[in-house]
Amino acid sequence: MHDITTGNNALNIPANLKKDIVSNKRSGEHSTITLKNATAFGKSITKIQAKLPDTSELSSVKVYFADGNFTNIRSQFSVELGDKKYPANKYGIWSLNDSYVATAINEAKFKQLQQHAKAHDGDYGSGVVSVLQINQKGWRLGTVDEMDGGTRTTSLTFDSTNKTIECVF
Repeated sequence: MHDITTGNNALNIPANLKKDIVSNKRSGEHSTITLKNATAFGKSITKIQAKLPDTSELSSVKVYFADGNFTNIRSQFSVELGDKKYPANKYGIWSLNDSYVATAINEAKFKQLQQHAKAHDGDYGSGVVSVLQINQKGWRLGTVDEMDGGTRTTSLTFDSTNKTIECVF
């Protein structure tokens, strides 16, 4: 993705894929690749947008689907927490402690951890180093960032209104 989003159309892209790139535009750290006859995860896609900064700032990739039936691929996605994989269609909330043990928590505990992190520069307290929430929108993983003392959030969001899947990392 990073190579394609440089805006250089003379990349080493196989000939059979080049014909499907309608345009490849870059503005600063934002790139948009418009496509025809393209698929991702077995579904037709029309565009890929990416934000790939040269800094430690969050990056993102958003894939635009041709129609709204892409949401049935959600079970193909998962997130790892400790030594377990959690499918993106298994709703729930889990905390991970500093020994990498995941524990299911309820919504009230989740909100309590979020409030504590906001008040204490990203520290969830009680040895919690990550919190994973999976709901109808997708998943969000908040992890204490030891480098800057804040919380770093990665996410995968399914948006049926805009027909997109966005990954922020």
